[in-house]
Amino acid sequence: MTSKGSPSLITLPVENVYRILDHLDELTIFLSLRNVCMRLNTVVDTYGRYQTLDTLKLSYGQLPHKIVQHLADILLTNKTLITLNLATNDIGNKGVQSLANALQYNTTLRALNLEVNKIGPEGAQYLANALEKNQ
Repeated sequence: MTSKGSPSLITLPVENVYRILDHLDELTIFLSLRNVCMRLNTVVDTYGRYQTLDTLKLSYGQLPHKIVQHLADILLTNKTLITLNLATNDIGNKGVQSLANALQYNTTLRALNLEVNKIGPEGAQYLANALEKNQ
């Protein structure tokens, strides 16, 4: 009797990965499967629901900096997201700095809601600098 390892998302045929993605919400696809590996990035990028994801609402949560940083990393390469709502997440200056670094290069995002996030003058300056560079 031979023992086979369990298949992983890395080795499954693309069609099977799409079937799995069909059962996940957009947030899970956006935050959990991006930047895992090159193959998954390619699979997710060609997945229909991801290609049409233009709005993401993550308001009224408590996003830890690790998640905000991951979101910023994704924004560096994402070409579909137009609206991002991060209101009331206590992101603070550190989180906004991560987002600002990504916003320097992201050319598709048009609306970003950061209200009620404990962003001070320092964080506002990060955003201003990023938007100045992204013209």
